[in-house]
Amino acid sequence: MHRFKIISVVLLLLLFIILTNCRNKNFYSYNMKSDYYRLPIYNPIEILSYDGGSHWFIKLPYKTILGYSEFNYIKELVLTDSVLVLKSNDLGFTYEGKNYCPSWLIINFKNKTEKILLSQQEFEKEMQNLKLNSFKLKNIDTLFKEFDSKKDEKGEWHLDKIN
Repeated sequence: MHRFKIISVVLLLLLFIILTNCRNKNFYSYNMKSDYYRLPIYNPIEILSYDGGSHWFIKLPYKTILGYSEFNYIKELVLTDSVLVLKSNDLGFTYEGKNYCPSWLIINFKNKTEKILLSQQEFEKEMQNLKLNSFKLKNIDTLFKEFDSKKDEKGEWHLDKIN
């Protein structure tokens, strides 16, 4: 009877591991549907467009910025192993009734925080603090075209195929 319990526990652990891996794998692939585009970045972080790529936005995954749930009109980004930097050139971020254009959002995966930067000086200082000043922001439309060109024969996108 004791042996049966051990085998059962091992089988349940294996099943859990298999299901967890499948779920994570599905996060990084997607079939484009109509005008809905999705760029999976780092589970659970994704950049979305509901209008065929004209307006890109991100839902704030950690909700550490009081009163805000998303960052809109993304035009450029850079992604490292621990940080995602997004820039909005359009409407950007509105705070106390004032529109800040451009504005930047920095998402730190390691400490699970988000930070909004409202001036070029703030942005440059933060990039220096994060030791990211050698990184250049990439146009999101260029990135999306690169991402879209890497579709497999099923039409699925896989972020890990992007350089």
